[in-house]
Amino acid sequence: MQKGQVIKIPSKTILTIAISILVIVSVWSIALSPYFRITEVVVKGQYFCPLSLIDEVLDPNRLGNIFTLSTRKVKQRLLQNPWIDSVKIKRKLPNTLEVVINEAVPVAALATGDGFCLISEEAVPIQTVEQLSKYGVPVFTTSHLVPLHEGKRIDLPFITEAARAIATIRYSELPVELSQAHLSADGQLTCFFKGGLKVSFGEMVDLPAKLRLLLVIFSEEGGEFDHIDSISLAEEKAPVVMYKLN
Repeated sequence: MQKGQVIKIPSKTILTIAISILVIVSVWSIALSPYFRITEVVVKGQYFCPLSLIDEVLDPNRLGNIFTLSTRKVKQRLLQNPWIDSVKIKRKLPNTLEVVINEAVPVAALATGDGFCLISEEAVPIQTVEQLSKYGVPVFTTSHLVPLHEGKRIDLPFITEAARAIATIRYSELPVELSQAHLSADGQLTCFFKGGLKVSFGEMVDLPAKLRLLLVIFSEEGGEFDHIDSISLAEEKAPVVMYKLN
């Protein structure tokens, strides 16, 4: 290009650029208009998690525009709540946000001085509550003092394995309901079922096989177990069944 030469841009190109800019500005102006300001939040999947903890994050007055909202940041804040395992967020125009929550499932409750601390299958404290009737989980005790921090896995030997074992027992086909479980210092798990039945599982290995064996014992007793005092599955050989004295 020679010095002083003027670059000529075709009028068609200029018109195209102008129209594109006009469209972008128009769309952006419409998107940022008050019409698309979030006014409603629909939460699904919430059952145990206190709504107050969710409302703090999902206050429509703080969310702003539905297009500029960072759903990633909203998810991050919600996932800080120990009750929440995963979150899906959907924008529903013009001004509704749909939030689908997958809650953590409590499998047991550790007795504390302030009530009961609900824990998940991975031995993560979820929340401390005063009553357990709403949650239907067994009381869980240990031979050691347990350091509890909501949302952080409990640092205690064997406790994660015990929490998983309790979950397996609860979801099994046993005809009796688990009411309490105890973890000894050396990793032995003992369970107490409604009606007073005590079952010693010992070390938490081959738990599915031990549960199958327990089902066989129940079936051989004709489905009646009120006369059984305790069952020990801790031995490597045959189980030991102790009967109540009449």
